[in-house]
Order: sequence, then C-alpha cells, then structure tokens
Amino acid sequence: MNEPIKINNGKPMSNAFVNSFYKVFSVDQLYMFEDLFNELEPKLKAINMSPDDYVTHLRDSYKRYQEYKGLDPFYPMDKKGFKYVEQYLRKAIESTYREIISSRVDSSK
Repeated sequence: MNEPIKINNGKPMSNAFVNSFYKVFSVDQLYMFEDLFNELEPKLKAINMSPDDYVTHLRDSYKRYQEYKGLDPFYPMDKKGFKYVEQYLRKAIESTYREIISSRVDSSK
C-alpha cells in the first residue's frame, strides 16, 4: 500500500483513500481499477478525464449496480459487481473517446 497510484492523484493508497469508498471496494479491487486506469490512460487524457473524475465514475457506476440489484449501499463489491463496473467504465470511456476523436476529425475538415 506504499506505492503511489494514479487514481489517488499519485499518492500511495491509504486507509483514508480506501475509506472514501465506504469500504465497499477492497484494496485489491482498487488496484485492479488502477490497472484499468493505466490501460485506458491515453484515452482518458484525450477526453480530459482526471483521476478524480475516473474515481467519481467508478463510484457512480457501482452505485447504479447496487440500485439495480437492490443492494444495500454498503454492500461490498463482489466479482459480478466488479465485472459490471469494469465493463461500464470501458464502454463509457471508449464511447466518449470515439465521440471526441470524431468531432476533432470533423472540425478539422
């Protein structure tokens, strides 16, 4: 937990950061979302999404999942929840990226 991570604005993972997720995400899950952030970073930069924005989308997408499944707001993320959030983030970021790239190409004509 001493290694800096981008989704925490380059600071090491801390109890305060983990607690900001209301303890519904495990440290391992946060590291997996960090890996996803690193994978998508070029697209995130292109769409001007900051680590804070990414974390907000991460929380919001899990909240939607909890509401859809009728789960308690403090229900820990399981494998299905993780898969849902990961897929949602990928699709949303990819869609926004394609839209922005397309509009840049169109405006340059």
